[in-house]
Amino acid sequence: MLVTPFEADGRIDLDTLAHLVHTMDSWGLAAISALGFGAEALSLDRQERAVVGRTVVGAAGRLPTIIGCTAATLHETLELTRDAADLGAAAVMVAPPTQERVGGAEMIDAYVKLARMVQPVTVMIQDAPRWSTFALSAQLVSEVQHQAPNVTLAKPESTPAADAVADLAQLGTLAIFGGAGGLHMLDQKEAGAVGVIPGCDVADVLNGIYTLHDEDPDAARALFERILPLLVLQFQTLESFVLASKLILVERGLIPSAKTRIEHPAFGPSTRRLLLLHAARAGVIPARMSDAESENRECE
Repeated sequence: MLVTPFEADGRIDLDTLAHLVHTMDSWGLAAISALGFGAEALSLDRQERAVVGRTVVGAAGRLPTIIGCTAATLHETLELTRDAADLGAAAVMVAPPTQERVGGAEMIDAYVKLARMVQPVTVMIQDAPRWSTFALSAQLVSEVQHQAPNVTLAKPESTPAADAVADLAQLGTLAIFGGAGGLHMLDQKEAGAVGVIPGCDVADVLNGIYTLHDEDPDAARALFERILPLLVLQFQTLESFVLASKLILVERGLIPSAKTRIEHPAFGPSTRRLLLLHAARAGVIPARMSDAESENRECE
Protein backbone atom coordinates (compact mmCIF):
# COMPACT_ATOMS: atom_id res chain seq x y z
CA MET A 1 0.00 0.00 0.00
CA LEU A 2 1.49 3.28 -1.13
CA VAL A 3 1.66 6.10 1.36
CA THR A 4 0.40 9.50 0.28
CA PRO A 5 3.41 11.84 0.52
CA PHE A 6 2.81 15.46 1.50
CA GLU A 7 4.71 18.69 1.03
CA ALA A 8 5.60 20.74 4.10
CA ASP A 9 2.49 22.89 3.51
CA GLY A 10 0.22 19.83 3.42
CA ARG A 11 -0.23 19.59 -0.34
CA ILE A 12 0.16 16.16 -1.97
CA ASP A 13 3.67 15.63 -3.31
CA LEU A 14 2.79 14.13 -6.69
CA ASP A 15 6.37 13.95 -7.98
CA THR A 16 7.41 11.88 -4.98
CA LEU A 17 4.31 9.72 -5.37
CA ALA A 18 5.20 8.93 -8.98
CA HIS A 19 8.79 8.17 -7.93
CA LEU A 20 7.48 5.74 -5.30
CA VAL A 21 5.44 3.91 -7.92
CA HIS A 22 8.48 3.59 -10.17
CA THR A 23 10.48 2.25 -7.22
CA MET A 24 7.80 -0.34 -6.40
CA ASP A 25 7.85 -1.41 -10.03
CA SER A 26 11.63 -1.85 -9.94
CA TRP A 27 11.21 -4.17 -6.95
CA GLY A 28 9.31 -6.65 -9.08
CA LEU A 29 5.98 -6.38 -7.27
CA ALA A 30 2.92 -7.91 -8.91
CA ALA A 31 0.71 -4.83 -8.51
CA ILE A 32 0.48 -1.39 -6.90
CA SER A 33 -2.22 -0.42 -4.40
CA ALA A 34 -3.11 3.10 -3.33
CA LEU A 35 -5.67 5.10 -1.37
CA GLY A 36 -6.28 2.57 1.38
CA PHE A 37 -6.58 3.28 5.09
CA GLY A 38 -2.78 3.27 5.38
CA ALA A 39 -2.57 5.89 2.63
CA GLU A 40 -4.59 8.39 4.70
CA ALA A 41 -7.25 8.27 1.98
CA LEU A 42 -9.97 9.40 4.36
CA SER A 43 -8.10 12.67 4.90
CA LEU A 44 -8.28 13.48 1.17
CA ASP A 45 -11.23 15.04 -0.61
CA ARG A 46 -12.70 13.56 -3.78
CA GLN A 47 -10.61 15.75 -6.09
CA GLU A 48 -7.40 14.89 -4.26
CA ARG A 49 -8.17 11.20 -4.41
CA ALA A 50 -8.74 11.49 -8.14
CA VAL A 51 -5.39 13.25 -8.58
CA VAL A 52 -3.61 10.56 -6.56
CA GLY A 53 -5.35 7.80 -8.51
CA ARG A 54 -4.49 9.38 -11.84
CA THR A 55 -0.85 9.82 -10.82
CA VAL A 56 -0.53 6.22 -9.63
CA VAL A 57 -2.22 4.70 -12.67
CA GLY A 58 -0.14 6.86 -15.00
CA ALA A 59 3.17 6.09 -13.29
CA ALA A 60 2.40 2.36 -13.02
CA GLY A 61 2.14 1.89 -16.77
CA ARG A 62 1.36 -1.77 -17.44
CA LEU A 63 1.65 -2.69 -13.74
CA PRO A 64 -1.87 -3.38 -12.40
CA THR A 65 -3.22 -0.85 -9.91
CA ILE A 66 -5.65 -1.42 -7.04
CA ILE A 67 -7.32 1.80 -5.95
CA GLY A 68 -9.07 2.07 -2.59
CA CYS A 69 -12.53 3.64 -2.70
CA THR A 70 -13.76 3.37 0.90
CA ALA A 71 -15.42 6.47 2.33
CA ALA A 72 -17.60 7.66 5.18
CA THR A 73 -20.88 6.84 3.41
CA LEU A 74 -22.10 4.44 0.74
CA HIS A 75 -22.93 7.33 -1.59
CA GLU A 76 -19.38 8.66 -1.41
CA THR A 77 -17.99 5.16 -1.88
CA LEU A 78 -20.00 4.67 -5.07
CA GLU A 79 -18.75 8.00 -6.44
CA LEU A 80 -15.13 7.15 -5.66
CA THR A 81 -15.50 3.70 -7.18
CA ARG A 82 -16.77 5.19 -10.43
CA ASP A 83 -13.90 7.70 -10.41
CA ALA A 84 -11.28 4.96 -9.93
CA ALA A 85 -12.71 2.85 -12.73
CA ASP A 86 -12.75 5.85 -15.06
CA LEU A 87 -9.08 6.52 -14.25
CA GLY A 88 -8.10 3.06 -15.46
CA ALA A 89 -7.65 1.13 -12.22
CA ALA A 90 -7.29 -2.61 -12.74
CA ALA A 91 -9.22 -3.20 -9.51
CA VAL A 92 -11.13 -1.18 -6.94
CA MET A 93 -10.86 -2.03 -3.24
CA VAL A 94 -13.94 -1.31 -1.16
CA ALA A 95 -14.65 -1.73 2.56
CA PRO A 96 -17.94 -0.88 4.27
CA PRO A 97 -18.39 2.83 5.09
CA THR A 98 -16.54 4.24 8.07
CA GLN A 99 -19.41 6.33 9.49
CA GLU A 100 -22.73 5.29 7.96
CA ARG A 101 -24.18 2.22 9.65
CA VAL A 102 -25.74 -0.28 7.25
CA GLY A 103 -27.31 -3.70 7.50
CA GLY A 104 -26.31 -6.88 5.75
CA ALA A 105 -28.88 -6.70 2.96
CA GLU A 106 -28.03 -3.06 2.27
CA MET A 107 -24.32 -3.88 2.15
CA ILE A 108 -24.91 -6.72 -0.31
CA ASP A 109 -26.98 -4.43 -2.54
CA ALA A 110 -24.29 -1.75 -2.42
CA TYR A 111 -21.49 -4.13 -3.39
CA VAL A 112 -23.55 -5.59 -6.23
CA LYS A 113 -24.49 -2.12 -7.47
CA LEU A 114 -20.93 -0.82 -7.52
CA ALA A 115 -19.56 -4.02 -9.04
CA ARG A 116 -22.05 -3.92 -11.89
CA MET A 117 -21.40 -0.19 -12.34
CA VAL A 118 -17.66 -0.68 -12.99
CA GLN A 119 -17.72 -3.92 -15.00
CA PRO A 120 -15.36 -5.31 -16.26
CA VAL A 121 -13.10 -3.73 -13.61
CA THR A 122 -12.30 -6.21 -10.84
CA VAL A 123 -13.65 -5.57 -7.34
CA MET A 124 -11.74 -6.39 -4.15
CA ILE A 125 -13.89 -6.65 -1.04
CA GLN A 126 -12.05 -5.44 2.05
CA ASP A 127 -13.19 -6.57 5.48
CA ALA A 128 -11.79 -3.99 7.90
CA PRO A 129 -14.03 -3.97 10.98
CA ARG A 130 -11.50 -2.01 13.06
CA TRP A 131 -11.97 1.02 10.83
CA SER A 132 -15.39 0.59 9.25
CA THR A 133 -18.88 0.09 10.66
CA PHE A 134 -19.59 -3.42 9.45
CA ALA A 135 -17.88 -6.83 9.58
CA LEU A 136 -18.20 -8.92 6.43
CA SER A 137 -18.87 -12.65 6.67
CA ALA A 138 -17.85 -15.24 4.09
CA GLN A 139 -21.54 -15.89 3.49
CA LEU A 140 -22.16 -12.23 2.65
CA VAL A 141 -19.21 -12.19 0.25
CA SER A 142 -20.53 -15.35 -1.41
CA GLU A 143 -23.96 -13.77 -1.91
CA VAL A 144 -22.34 -10.74 -3.53
CA GLN A 145 -20.29 -12.95 -5.86
CA HIS A 146 -23.37 -14.82 -7.04
CA GLN A 147 -24.77 -11.53 -8.35
CA ALA A 148 -21.55 -9.81 -9.41
CA PRO A 149 -18.97 -12.11 -11.05
CA ASN A 150 -16.30 -9.38 -11.24
CA VAL A 151 -15.96 -9.56 -7.44
CA THR A 152 -12.98 -11.88 -7.43
CA LEU A 153 -10.57 -10.43 -4.85
CA ALA A 154 -10.74 -10.14 -1.06
CA LYS A 155 -8.61 -8.53 1.62
CA PRO A 156 -9.71 -9.73 5.08
CA GLU A 157 -8.36 -7.76 8.04
CA SER A 158 -10.52 -9.18 10.79
CA THR A 159 -9.19 -11.50 13.50
CA PRO A 160 -8.08 -14.20 14.01
CA ALA A 161 -6.20 -13.43 10.80
CA ALA A 162 -5.67 -17.00 9.58
CA ASP A 163 -9.30 -17.93 10.23
CA ALA A 164 -10.52 -14.90 8.29
CA VAL A 165 -8.53 -16.08 5.26
CA ALA A 166 -9.50 -19.73 5.67
CA ASP A 167 -13.22 -18.92 5.81
CA LEU A 168 -13.03 -17.06 2.51
CA ALA A 169 -10.72 -19.64 0.94
CA GLN A 170 -13.38 -22.31 1.48
CA LEU A 171 -15.56 -20.51 -1.04
CA GLY A 172 -13.04 -21.45 -3.72
CA THR A 173 -13.92 -18.41 -5.82
CA LEU A 174 -11.66 -15.65 -4.52
CA ALA A 175 -8.03 -14.60 -4.72
CA ILE A 176 -7.32 -13.54 -1.13
CA PHE A 177 -4.71 -11.01 -0.02
CA GLY A 178 -3.49 -10.46 3.52
CA GLY A 179 -3.37 -7.00 5.04
CA ALA A 180 -2.58 -5.56 8.48
CA GLY A 181 0.79 -4.34 7.23
CA GLY A 182 1.97 -7.89 6.57
CA LEU A 183 1.89 -8.71 10.27
CA HIS A 184 0.26 -12.13 9.73
CA MET A 185 1.58 -12.66 6.21
CA LEU A 186 2.86 -16.23 6.35
CA ASP A 187 0.05 -17.50 8.57
CA GLN A 188 -2.42 -16.08 6.06
CA LYS A 189 -0.50 -17.57 3.14
CA GLU A 190 -0.65 -21.01 4.70
CA ALA A 191 -4.38 -20.50 5.32
CA GLY A 192 -5.04 -19.87 1.63
CA ALA A 193 -4.00 -16.31 0.75
CA VAL A 194 -2.31 -15.80 -2.61
CA GLY A 195 -0.66 -12.49 -1.80
CA VAL A 196 -0.26 -9.65 0.68
CA ILE A 197 -0.71 -5.88 0.58
CA PRO A 198 1.86 -4.56 3.10
CA GLY A 199 3.21 -1.09 3.70
CA CYS A 200 5.31 0.11 0.78
CA ASP A 201 8.26 0.88 3.07
CA VAL A 202 8.98 -2.85 3.48
CA ALA A 203 7.28 -4.27 0.39
CA ASP A 204 10.52 -5.38 -1.26
CA VAL A 205 11.68 -7.33 1.80
CA LEU A 206 8.30 -8.95 2.41
CA ASN A 207 7.93 -9.81 -1.27
CA GLY A 208 11.22 -11.69 -1.11
CA ILE A 209 10.14 -13.59 1.99
CA TYR A 210 6.75 -14.41 0.47
CA THR A 211 8.36 -15.78 -2.68
CA LEU A 212 10.95 -17.77 -0.72
CA HIS A 213 8.16 -19.45 1.25
CA ASP A 214 7.15 -21.36 -1.89
CA GLU A 215 10.57 -23.03 -2.04
CA ASP A 216 11.73 -23.11 1.59
CA PRO A 217 9.07 -22.37 4.23
CA ASP A 218 11.51 -22.75 7.12
CA ALA A 219 13.99 -20.28 5.64
CA ALA A 220 11.15 -17.85 4.94
CA ARG A 221 9.94 -18.15 8.53
CA ALA A 222 13.44 -17.42 9.81
CA LEU A 223 13.66 -14.26 7.72
CA PHE A 224 10.14 -13.24 8.71
CA GLU A 225 11.08 -13.50 12.38
CA ARG A 226 13.78 -10.90 11.76
CA ILE A 227 11.28 -8.35 10.43
CA LEU A 228 8.41 -9.24 12.77
CA PRO A 229 9.50 -6.87 15.60
CA LEU A 230 9.35 -4.01 13.11
CA LEU A 231 5.86 -4.98 11.93
CA VAL A 232 4.62 -5.29 15.51
CA LEU A 233 5.96 -1.86 16.42
CA GLN A 234 4.45 -0.31 13.31
CA PHE A 235 0.99 -1.81 13.57
CA GLN A 236 0.12 -0.89 17.16
CA THR A 237 -2.48 1.45 15.64
CA LEU A 238 -3.32 2.58 12.13
CA GLU A 239 -1.89 5.99 12.96
CA SER A 240 1.41 4.55 14.16
CA PHE A 241 1.57 2.39 11.03
CA VAL A 242 1.28 5.46 8.80
CA LEU A 243 3.88 7.46 10.69
CA ALA A 244 6.33 4.56 11.04
CA SER A 245 6.06 3.72 7.35
CA LYS A 246 6.80 7.29 6.37
CA LEU A 247 9.73 7.58 8.74
CA ILE A 248 11.29 4.46 7.22
CA LEU A 249 10.69 5.78 3.71
CA VAL A 250 12.47 8.99 4.69
CA GLU A 251 15.37 6.96 6.03
CA ARG A 252 15.49 4.99 2.77
CA GLY A 253 15.61 8.22 0.78
CA LEU A 254 12.30 7.50 -0.98
CA ILE A 255 10.29 10.45 0.36
CA PRO A 256 11.59 13.79 1.66
CA SER A 257 9.14 14.24 4.53
CA ALA A 258 7.22 12.09 6.99
CA LYS A 259 4.44 14.65 7.23
CA THR A 260 0.98 13.18 7.77
CA ARG A 261 -2.56 14.54 7.91
CA ILE A 262 -3.87 12.11 10.47
CA GLU A 263 -3.73 12.94 14.16
CA HIS A 264 -1.24 10.82 16.06
CA PRO A 265 1.01 11.06 19.10
CA ALA A 266 4.57 11.82 18.11
CA PHE A 267 7.08 9.02 18.47
CA GLY A 268 9.43 9.69 21.36
CA PRO A 269 13.17 9.05 21.21
CA SER A 270 12.83 5.46 22.44
CA THR A 271 10.27 4.49 19.80
CA ARG A 272 12.22 6.23 17.04
CA ARG A 273 15.38 4.42 18.07
CA LEU A 274 13.61 1.06 18.16
CA LEU A 275 11.94 1.68 14.82
CA LEU A 276 15.28 2.23 13.08
CA LEU A 277 16.94 -0.57 15.03
CA HIS A 278 14.28 -3.10 14.04
CA ALA A 279 14.38 -1.88 10.43
CA ALA A 280 18.16 -2.26 10.31
CA ARG A 281 18.07 -5.74 11.83
CA ALA A 282 15.53 -6.76 9.21
CA GLY A 283 17.68 -5.44 6.39
CA VAL A 284 15.23 -2.70 5.45
CA ILE A 285 17.70 0.13 6.09
CA PRO A 286 21.50 0.13 6.51
CA ALA A 287 22.78 -0.39 10.04
CA ARG A 288 24.74 2.84 10.01
CA MET A 289 23.07 5.35 12.28
CA SER A 290 24.08 5.84 15.89
CA ASP A 291 21.40 6.11 18.55
CA ALA A 292 22.16 9.79 18.97
CA GLU A 293 21.78 10.44 15.25
CA SER A 294 18.50 8.56 15.05
CA GLU A 295 17.05 10.40 18.03
CA ASN A 296 17.94 13.76 16.50
CA ARG A 297 16.10 13.14 13.24
CA GLU A 298 12.92 15.18 13.13
CA CYS A 299 9.56 14.48 11.57
CA GLU A 300 8.04 17.56 9.98
